Amino acid sequence: MRKWWPALVLILFLAAILTILFTPYLHNYFVADSFWHLSFGRFSLAPEEVWWRPCYGRVFWRPLAWSADAGIYDLAGLEPFGNHLADAVLHGLNALLVAGLAWILGRPLERERFWRYAGAYLAGLLFALHPIGVLTASWLCCRSALFGTFFVLLSLIFFLQFRGRVWAIALSGLFALAAMLSKETMIAQPALILAAAWLFPAEGLRGLRRLARAVRETLPFAAVPAVYLGWRLSVLGQIGGYEPIRFQLSFFLPRLAYHLPRILMRVPRDLLFHHLEPASPNFRMLAAFFLLLLLVTGWRLLQRERPLLTFCLVWLVIALAPLWNVSQMLAQREERLLYFALVGWLLLAPAGLAALSRPTWRALALCLWILVFYAYSLADLPALKQWQQVGRANQALAVAIRQKVTEIKPAPAGGRFYLLGLSGDQYYLDPMVKLGLPLEYLGNRFMLGDHPSLVWEFLPALPEPAGSAPGPEAAALPHEEVYDTESHNRLLGVTPPDLVLAVQKDPQARVWEWKGDLVLDISQDIRALSYRISSMQNNYSVRRLLLPTWSFFREPLPWSWTLSPDCRADKSDRSNEALALVSLGQDPYLLSPEVRFHAPGAAAVLIELKVAPRDYLPPDQAEAVLMWSTEEDSGFRTPREIRFPIQADGEFHTYRLDLESNIAWVRSDLVRQVRLDPVSFPTRFWLRRVVFLSKDEAKPVAKKEAGEEEK
Repeated sequence: MRKWWPALVLILFLAAILTILFTPYLHNYFVADSFWHLSFGRFSLAPEEVWWRPCYGRVFWRPLAWSADAGIYDLAGLEPFGNHLADAVLHGLNALLVAGLAWILGRPLERERFWRYAGAYLAGLLFALHPIGVLTASWLCCRSALFGTFFVLLSLIFFLQFRGRVWAIALSGLFALAAMLSKETMIAQPALILAAAWLFPAEGLRGLRRLARAVRETLPFAAVPAVYLGWRLSVLGQIGGYEPIRFQLSFFLPRLAYHLPRILMRVPRDLLFHHLEPASPNFRMLAAFFLLLLLVTGWRLLQRERPLLTFCLVWLVIALAPLWNVSQMLAQREERLLYFALVGWLLLAPAGLAALSRPTWRALALCLWILVFYAYSLADLPALKQWQQVGRANQALAVAIRQKVTEIKPAPAGGRFYLLGLSGDQYYLDPMVKLGLPLEYLGNRFMLGDHPSLVWEFLPALPEPAGSAPGPEAAALPHEEVYDTESHNRLLGVTPPDLVLAVQKDPQARVWEWKGDLVLDISQDIRALSYRISSMQNNYSVRRLLLPTWSFFREPLPWSWTLSPDCRADKSDRSNEALALVSLGQDPYLLSPEVRFHAPGAAAVLIELKVAPRDYLPPDQAEAVLMWSTEEDSGFRTPREIRFPIQADGEFHTYRLDLESNIAWVRSDLVRQVRLDPVSFPTRFWLRRVVFLSKDEAKPVAKKEAGEEEK
């Protein structure tokens, strides 16, 4: 019993802390991608198929984590308490394993058991209470990160603790494979084994003999990624990921040049301070503690614990390597991406204690880390409350939509419900609504009306009626992209159609709007818009009322256009072929003079633009934005905006934006001003013209573009 009491004390301590922290929030409603995982649990009739066929498209393949989703759903259902409790327990187990790994790596303190226990306790408790860990455990869709980290830690612990034993190597390899089947970014786990074998040799070997021994110990683990990749390729037919990978320097170098500096700027701040504002007392307190820790332990760490310091740095590099081309995902809700990296950062705490030789300095360092622990606990509560507010907003929206849908009798089948008043971040609307609907309503689709979204179709609820009449024309239906899913369901990426046309031509279409806490059926209002649009287009086409047209060839700007502080004219350009401009920051834009014309009278707008060539445009910089203000609202804000992709190849391109199919545009009355954000990064660009077209003027342009596409 004496051998196990320290672990028992840590388990009880972790359980008490996590219970106090999570209990008020275990009933939080779900957020964002959590609804996809719950939908998989509820609607999948054959969840075991994820082991041998694609699911959620061909980007991800995480069969172990998804199987766990189905299993937890069978136990907890749709109750937030059971789902959050499962994730909190898994996070607590990970904290316990972090403490165990810190204990194993603390062998320099083998004769000083108190400090070895102190370092292990410290690492586990810091991991449990760090805001990144807490928020990852609060978000159901992060379960793959929880499982991946759990199995990597188990694999390392078995390798280090039972070194050289065949059964331990076999178990460690199985845990490594389980980690990869939980989250693909864990594929670099054998590199951690190699680093551990080299930095912490079982015998006092040096130089090449030490490296050769480390390689021999790691060789059995090299087969694990090979097995995983072979399995993955057989299922997906490709590696997967957010973009197809080309193994060429011209592909990798521009992406690394863009993403690496952003990763190095953002990740250390999140690991140290998460989202604390620099002016907040908590941020300043943490900054002071870390500065003192650096002064107390920094030099000694470099002198006496270089192997452990190197191991922590290797861990961070391996954990952050998968972000090499997706740094834009660190902008928000990035905790799941840093959960695994958090282990490497927090192992520095016991390393710092081991590096100090005097008890007085160790006591000071321990006190400072305890204060850091306290500061992290203070940061957890606001973060959890913010998640709670998001969950409550989702719950209010879902309940309101379900109530309105179930009021329709008899239950509609194959209905297409378009929701306005929501942001593009709520692309999970369909599963969020369907999770609480009776079976007879599952054949309907719930889509964002002015943004792309995803739809989960429960195929048994969609019987095809025999001899059914032909459906509406394609222009009145959403554009669909089918993603591979298990045989009884399918996942669709949908882009909404012209809603005015949809409510006229599609008898299954309904347009609803979320206002405050009410869901309003505005289908009749949208249908009435068609008459107003026809009238306005007649005025601007037949009566030849003028729509604004601007040509930009040189300074001064035509008709009193103004530039934002991040944008200035390029006086060095003498070509006179277009207005040459320089973007100085992240928000360059051009603002038109007041124009005042009726929005429904304009069917399209042409923007002729050239952007200086770049080897790579990241996703968050690949779009331009056209915005407008109205007489009722002089501000420029969502949803009064149209985003369109740009090409940075040094050539002029004419971008045609269809206005009459944009619901936010046709619902506007008098347009007051127009704002154009051509780029969102420092560069040179040239603007030649901005032309609003009436219906008659837009037709020949559309025909010309169709002919060019055919060619």
